[in-house]
Amino acid sequence: CTELSSAFGPALFYPQNDTTQFWDQKQQLAGQICRVEPSTPDDVAKALAIVITNACPFAIKGGGHSREVNDSNAPGGVTIDTVRMRKVVPDEDDKTVVTLGAGHNLGSALAALSSLNLSFPVGRVSSIGRGGFLLGGGQGDLGGKLGFAMDNVLELLIINKNQIVLANGTITTACPTTNPDLYWALRGGGGNNFGIVTAFTLRAVPETPICAAPKFGAPCPRHESVEAGIDSWIATSAMIGVRVEADGEWRVYAPRGLSDFFNMVVRPNPQIGVREKYEEKARRWLGIWTGLTVMPWVEREEPLKLVS
Repeated sequence: CTELSSAFGPALFYPQNDTTQFWDQKQQLAGQICRVEPSTPDDVAKALAIVITNACPFAIKGGGHSREVNDSNAPGGVTIDTVRMRKVVPDEDDKTVVTLGAGHNLGSALAALSSLNLSFPVGRVSSIGRGGFLLGGGQGDLGGKLGFAMDNVLELLIINKNQIVLANGTITTACPTTNPDLYWALRGGGGNNFGIVTAFTLRAVPETPICAAPKFGAPCPRHESVEAGIDSWIATSAMIGVRVEADGEWRVYAPRGLSDFFNMVVRPNPQIGVREKYEEKARRWLGIWTGLTVMPWVEREEPLKLVS
């Protein structure tokens, strides 16, 4: 860590530093000694050479969502954190081809692509690291249409440990025509420990807005918070959320109370939904739960129109 500190200065952090965060607090038990945040592939190669020369255990961190030891925290070792590597480079000739740095999580990657009116297969949790998601194959909601996320990766920029004795981290690429075996192995087919991927070149697709109109009968606005989303749910008995606070305490958010939930009463919330959709859902619920009471729809002052 002393040598890394000399090489990286303020980009080297120790566990007690305020910037050291864990997705799951149990990950602290791995006991990393220090963490370095390289900004470029050359920085990654430099950090890799230092840890190999000193025979130091190390782990690579993308989003840090895995609880497995050595996935993003090496016991008694160094974490090479890619968080600063979040470049977004559209191809000059093909606007659907974009290169993203390995430091993106799914949320930041999707936001970057959305700014270009593009999209890409992602999972359901925005804080998952893009690198780990892709190198595991990448299953998401768009898989039925676009396949595994890694099926849409055209090229990988890799720091390769090809001469460990000399601690020589070399930079190479992998694609169907260059290092095809390595390209195949890193696409979910053979593990992901053949090198450090610092950038992914993706085949994106034009962004298509996902509309909730078929579900609610009206367009669903963008919510600024989870609470705002709960406020708009079509039945009051479902308007319940639980958040675990930083101190470990649970906070229940139930703007309409809990009595309908415990008494099996379904009551309409016309903030977004419309009568036709509410009654359609209510009939389905009546067929599932015995003893359910469904309250009739109460129109808003300005009823929403059903969107076909």
